Amino acid sequence: MQWGQVMLLFAEAINSLAQARKSSWPPIDDLVVWSMAGNVGVVQGRYFANTLARAIANAYGARAREIASGFFQQEGKAGLRQSRFRQMASAEIAVTGLGAVPPDSKAEWIEQAVIVDGAEKIVESIVHEAVSAHAVGEIGALFFDRDGRPVGTKLKPTALSHQDLTSMAQNGRVVLIAGGDARKYPSIKGALLGGFVSTLVTEPETARALL
Repeated sequence: MQWGQVMLLFAEAINSLAQARKSSWPPIDDLVVWSMAGNVGVVQGRYFANTLARAIANAYGARAREIASGFFQQEGKAGLRQSRFRQMASAEIAVTGLGAVPPDSKAEWIEQAVIVDGAEKIVESIVHEAVSAHAVGEIGALFFDRDGRPVGTKLKPTALSHQDLTSMAQNGRVVLIAGGDARKYPSIKGALLGGFVSTLVTEPETARALL
């Protein structure tokens, strides 16, 4: 489970459906919902992957597994423990949104959260670095250009890498929910061309724009 506004809408829809079908929707005991991103701030935490993973797990009577760390790896420090990382990377399905990276706008993660301890400048620096390398989109802070080529930055996300995401997508395990915003058309197309996505869930207008 990734994070963002689209993922919040997805989690709310799942919970509404769960409430409507409470009498006939039995718990799924062996289901585990993984957060696939750390936190980037302390305000508007409803957008965060940990929060959304808990919400969806509760709807299904399942367990949530959260990432107790920041969004980006700190220099000189390791990311997730290998055991936890292997469990996350072996998830049966990854559901994610996508962010556009226009040069004249802040990234969605900055708009949606007040970043801790002045880290907003660090995040803005990362976005500027990505834009300078012609990035048009990101999935979990994994940047890519309009042709789907990975765009690296100095700081890496705590969780998955570009290679991890493409490996999961090749096995049919990455579902992208995106649409309703013309600014994201290049980003969606780049994600598809880069092989970061197995299945796209969108609406007719976006689908026509991509054809």
